Amino acid sequence: MTTDTPFLRPRRRDLLAGSGALTFAGFTGAGERQAPTTLFPFGVASGDPLSDRCIIWTRLARTPLKADGGMPAKPVTVKWFVASASAPAKTLRRGEVRTRPGLGHSVHVDVTGLAPGQACRYWFEADGETSPGGLFRTSDPASDTCRLAVACCNNYEHGYFTAFDHIADLEPDVLFHAGDYIYEKAAKPGLPRQHIGGECMNLTDYRRRYAQYRLDPSMQRMHAAVPIIASWDDHEVAGNWAGMYDKQRSPVFAHRRKAAFQAFYEFMPVRARPAPGWTALQLYRAFTFGAGLRFFALDTRQYRSDQACGDKTQRPCDALHETDRTMLGAAQKSWLEGKLATLDGGWAVIGQQVPSYRQIVHDSEGPWISMDKWDGYPGAQADFHAMLARYTKGRTLVISGDSHAHYLSELRTDWGDPHTRFGMELTVTSVTSSGDGNERRESWEPLSAQNPHIIDHHDRRGFCLIEATRETLTIQPISFDKISQPGASALYRKRFEMT
Repeated sequence: MTTDTPFLRPRRRDLLAGSGALTFAGFTGAGERQAPTTLFPFGVASGDPLSDRCIIWTRLARTPLKADGGMPAKPVTVKWFVASASAPAKTLRRGEVRTRPGLGHSVHVDVTGLAPGQACRYWFEADGETSPGGLFRTSDPASDTCRLAVACCNNYEHGYFTAFDHIADLEPDVLFHAGDYIYEKAAKPGLPRQHIGGECMNLTDYRRRYAQYRLDPSMQRMHAAVPIIASWDDHEVAGNWAGMYDKQRSPVFAHRRKAAFQAFYEFMPVRARPAPGWTALQLYRAFTFGAGLRFFALDTRQYRSDQACGDKTQRPCDALHETDRTMLGAAQKSWLEGKLATLDGGWAVIGQQVPSYRQIVHDSEGPWISMDKWDGYPGAQADFHAMLARYTKGRTLVISGDSHAHYLSELRTDWGDPHTRFGMELTVTSVTSSGDGNERRESWEPLSAQNPHIIDHHDRRGFCLIEATRETLTIQPISFDKISQPGASALYRKRFEMT
């Protein structure tokens, strides 16, 4: 085990003290919420940092697991403050907002007029109470370094959010969360922890589920220490949803989707404007960080075509190769190509949800294909990779999640020819989903034998840290041997370096 973590900013988290105690009201053994003691039970969060601004977030509640949070059906005035992290008495920005009961008394403030690379401390006040404090740092394109954490798939029932404690300790510039921040399913007995309530179907259900997750102390600690670029995958809405369809093609799915979109927005520090009636929420966006790193967050759920051949892992069928099937949708694809065309030779990091490299395994009767991954959209997959190869000059890292295991793969325009490599893809393992795991999956041997471009794998839970300079990009997988119990130590696994 190693503990060397370059660019660590020691003592930065100590600045959290003093702007409201970092206390987290807990649960009873049955999973019920204890009596609330604060107007800010969910703590604070920040997100979407740019060179001159950052979103800061909180949400008011007296009884956090109730549909209305125990709040009155009228606006509440909330004051917000941003100070220099190194000189807390120096207030840089302040203001006040009025909450909206229709948005669950959530607060999103886009704090502007800041300097690049500025470390800031922030907090809120309302009704004579002060929130816990949080920290964020604006992006600094002129810096020679960048540290990016990557995580996904934190099923509350499957274990403890140990990874988030470690991410808070490492203090990266930003965390990209690749989705499955919550899981929508009903509680299941016999797991380390249990969801409260049944499967999420309406706004009340989704709000309660987010509330349960956001009351977790490790989750709160991470959000207070690190700004997040939040994305979604399927479980924020419904398993394997695609565009306007769920797996059952339910006639009420459109209403469920709207409720899930609203709850996501209410609980996430995102710079996004919802469409009227919550019919859409644009989450694809771009960021510039140090070390010449351009980051592009994509959405591979909201605009995609329905899965072919019956979804899940199937034999190929004729629908698989229909030419109009899309993963990104026309507008997002055009936006991405326009952004990539402006690259000037730096790192291009593409954050999205499901693996885009080939994972097809053959048996004696033919191939098996995961219809929910990019393999299930072969035309869109080829176009996506051709676009990256054309614009990124080999300095490409694609990020994916969803698989509940760690993989690292070369990206090639011809999977059979290693000379056509144009970048790498990191599939980050889950924070908790699928439980403790093992060192290797049984499927690894046939998968790697038939897909030699996939060069690394483990089946433990954890996250990844990406450290970039202008010359190199280092991928550091970090895992835990057990997340079914809290407090596991971190294992720093073999690093991989791109140049």
